[in-house]
Amino acid sequence: EVQVVNPGRCPQMGFVTEAFATEATSSGYGVGDDAESWAVDGVRNCLYHGKPGTPPSKYNKSWKRGDVVGFAVDLVKGRILVSVNGTFHPGLSGLSNGA
Repeated sequence: EVQVVNPGRCPQMGFVTEAFATEATSSGYGVGDDAESWAVDGVRNCLYHGKPGTPPSKYNKSWKRGDVVGFAVDLVKGRILVSVNGTFHPGLSGLSNGA
Protein backbone atom coordinates (compact mmCIF):
# COMPACT_ATOMS: atom_id res chain seq x y z
CA GLU A 1 0.00 0.00 0.00
CA VAL A 2 1.01 3.60 -0.59
CA GLN A 3 -0.44 6.86 0.62
CA VAL A 4 -1.08 9.47 -2.06
CA VAL A 5 0.88 12.53 -0.93
CA ASN A 6 0.83 14.50 -4.17
CA PRO A 7 -1.21 12.92 -6.99
CA GLY A 8 0.64 14.90 -9.67
CA ARG A 9 -0.54 14.58 -13.23
CA CYS A 10 0.16 10.92 -14.06
CA PRO A 11 0.76 8.66 -11.07
CA GLN A 12 0.86 5.30 -12.86
CA MET A 13 1.36 2.58 -10.25
CA GLY A 14 1.44 -1.15 -10.82
CA PHE A 15 3.64 -4.12 -11.65
CA VAL A 16 6.30 -5.11 -14.16
CA THR A 17 7.87 -8.45 -15.12
CA GLU A 18 11.61 -9.05 -15.41
CA ALA A 19 11.27 -8.47 -19.16
CA PHE A 20 10.02 -4.87 -18.71
CA ALA A 21 11.88 -2.51 -21.07
CA THR A 22 13.57 -0.30 -18.46
CA GLU A 23 15.18 1.86 -21.16
CA ALA A 24 11.69 3.08 -22.06
CA THR A 25 11.40 4.93 -18.75
CA SER A 26 14.01 7.44 -19.88
CA SER A 27 11.84 8.13 -22.95
CA GLY A 28 8.87 9.25 -20.87
CA TYR A 29 7.20 5.85 -20.75
CA GLY A 30 6.61 4.01 -17.52
CA VAL A 31 4.73 1.23 -15.81
CA GLY A 32 1.85 0.11 -18.02
CA ASP A 33 3.38 1.46 -21.23
CA ASP A 34 4.91 -1.90 -22.10
CA ALA A 35 3.56 -5.40 -22.80
CA GLU A 36 5.43 -6.53 -19.67
CA SER A 37 3.76 -4.10 -17.27
CA TRP A 38 0.34 -3.20 -15.87
CA ALA A 39 -0.59 0.13 -14.26
CA VAL A 40 -3.47 2.06 -12.75
CA ASP A 41 -3.74 5.85 -12.79
CA GLY A 42 -6.32 7.25 -10.39
CA VAL A 43 -5.87 10.85 -11.53
CA ARG A 44 -6.54 10.32 -15.24
CA ASN A 45 -8.81 7.35 -14.37
CA CYS A 46 -7.07 4.89 -16.70
CA LEU A 47 -5.74 1.33 -16.75
CA TYR A 48 -2.59 0.76 -18.81
CA HIS A 49 -1.08 -2.36 -20.34
CA GLY A 50 0.68 -2.71 -23.67
CA LYS A 51 3.06 -0.97 -25.97
CA PRO A 52 3.18 2.84 -26.14
CA GLY A 53 0.18 4.18 -28.02
CA THR A 54 -2.15 1.42 -26.82
CA PRO A 55 -5.35 3.19 -25.72
CA PRO A 56 -5.91 2.88 -21.96
CA SER A 57 -9.02 1.34 -20.46
CA LYS A 58 -11.33 3.29 -18.16
CA TYR A 59 -10.76 3.10 -14.39
CA ASN A 60 -13.71 4.33 -12.33
CA LYS A 61 -12.12 5.32 -9.02
CA SER A 62 -10.30 8.62 -8.55
CA TRP A 63 -7.44 9.13 -6.10
CA LYS A 64 -6.87 12.24 -4.06
CA ARG A 65 -4.33 13.47 -1.54
CA GLY A 66 -4.39 11.28 1.59
CA ASP A 67 -5.92 8.19 -0.07
CA VAL A 68 -4.25 4.84 0.64
CA VAL A 69 -3.91 2.76 -2.54
CA GLY A 70 -3.13 -0.96 -2.43
CA PHE A 71 -2.67 -3.73 -4.96
CA ALA A 72 -3.39 -7.46 -4.90
CA VAL A 73 -2.49 -9.97 -7.60
CA ASP A 74 -4.64 -13.03 -8.34
CA LEU A 75 -2.39 -15.22 -10.49
CA VAL A 76 -5.04 -17.96 -10.82
CA LYS A 77 -7.60 -15.60 -12.38
CA GLY A 78 -4.92 -13.44 -14.02
CA ARG A 79 -5.95 -10.09 -12.58
CA ILE A 80 -4.79 -7.21 -10.44
CA LEU A 81 -7.16 -5.72 -7.90
CA VAL A 82 -6.81 -2.17 -6.60
CA SER A 83 -7.92 -0.97 -3.18
CA VAL A 84 -8.56 2.63 -2.25
CA ASN A 85 -8.83 3.30 1.48
CA GLY A 86 -9.37 -0.42 2.15
CA THR A 87 -12.10 -1.04 -0.44
CA PHE A 88 -11.20 -3.16 -3.46
CA HIS A 89 -12.25 -2.10 -6.95
CA PRO A 90 -11.94 -3.87 -10.32
CA GLY A 91 -8.50 -3.43 -11.78
CA LEU A 92 -6.58 -5.04 -14.60
CA SER A 93 -7.03 -8.46 -16.14
CA GLY A 94 -5.12 -10.40 -18.74
CA LEU A 95 -2.10 -11.47 -16.71
CA SER A 96 -0.45 -14.48 -18.27
CA ASN A 97 0.68 -17.50 -16.28
CA GLY A 98 3.93 -16.73 -14.57
CA ALA A 99 3.62 -12.95 -15.01
